[in-house]
Amino acid sequence: MHPVHHSSQGFRKGRGAAPFPYHLDTHTTARKPSGTVVCRDCRAVFFAGRWAWRPAPTQARPSTCPACWMRNRGQFAHVIAIAGAYRQHRHEILARIRNTARAEMAAHPLERLWPLRMQPDRLEFAASGMHVVRRVLAALAMTFHRHVELRRGDLVTEVLFRSMAGSAQPQHSRSHSQGA
Repeated sequence: MHPVHHSSQGFRKGRGAAPFPYHLDTHTTARKPSGTVVCRDCRAVFFAGRWAWRPAPTQARPSTCPACWMRNRGQFAHVIAIAGAYRQHRHEILARIRNTARAEMAAHPLERLWPLRMQPDRLEFAASGMHVVRRVLAALAMTFHRHVELRRGDLVTEVLFRSMAGSAQPQHSRSHSQGA
């Protein structure tokens, strides 16, 4: 497995030499915070060995969670790039990405997705972990399965949309299409 993308600053020198205090790569040993910690930015709480969305205890020390640390420094684990003939369904694509990322973050506080570059011909989103990437790609593939091609790379997955002109609307999940 390849390491997480690092900015031009590279690794910190000295003890730990990790790119951030709590490394999200599961193949390395990471130092978790000691005690109870609350993130200054997102208010996630590290308690009993894991990050969760819960009220912060009064004894919680302020710190920064790994996902906020990555975003603040412009680092990421992976990029999702949307390109091709996607403009016709841009709002639906963005809504699907937003809703899927919110659901993943609600269950897993360190799994974040944020806009990186929004250009007329290409949209890029940075991710703090691979779980949110997999879930967003699965949602897009399920919704636009006949009109999307995934090109996976080590740090970037391109989602290429083919023309949807003259074809039926994108497929929605069955629970939404079955009605009264």
